[in-house]
Amino acid sequence: MMLNLSRIHFPVTTLGPGNRIGIWFQGCSIRCKGCISVDTWGMKKGSVSVDEIISVIDPWLDMADGITISGGEPFDQPEVSNWIDVAEITGNTVSRNYLAGLIVNELLSQLNIYQHQGSSPFLDVWRQYNVMQGKEIMVHVNNDMIVGVFHDISEQGELILQCGNGKLKYFQCGEVSVRTKN
Repeated sequence: MMLNLSRIHFPVTTLGPGNRIGIWFQGCSIRCKGCISVDTWGMKKGSVSVDEIISVIDPWLDMADGITISGGEPFDQPEVSNWIDVAEITGNTVSRNYLAGLIVNELLSQLNIYQHQGSSPFLDVWRQYNVMQGKEIMVHVNNDMIVGVFHDISEQGELILQCGNGKLKYFQCGEVSVRTKN
């Protein structure tokens, strides 16, 4: 099976918990506004086999906390149905509509909790997976960049940054990009 690949990186620390292997596919028909991976939209003519991808990531598997698949749009791959198969993973035949219905029902249930209780019921679980906690980060807001240490998320969902002067700064914006400072 051949896949259109953009790049593979390790470690990736911003797209999931821990140190992850990041696999970016090439080609995207969705083209989201504000996408940070615009370079992956176009289709490449070249492709790689799954075996080639496995040989690249194999040395990292013991050190990785997981794999993040991104893109481009992974579902735009020509043979996607051959490598993302819920029936093969679960041993059961599951219709796509049934699976989508389960996801939507769970999402609605969680949104109902959020509507009535805010973010507080979710914060403890979120903190377990927060790989930015205590790390120096850069917060990009519009054309400004603010550097500080990631402190926490408030009950209202604000990002809390500890600035160099020790003061806490709260961010609640529609468009914020956070990166670890290397």
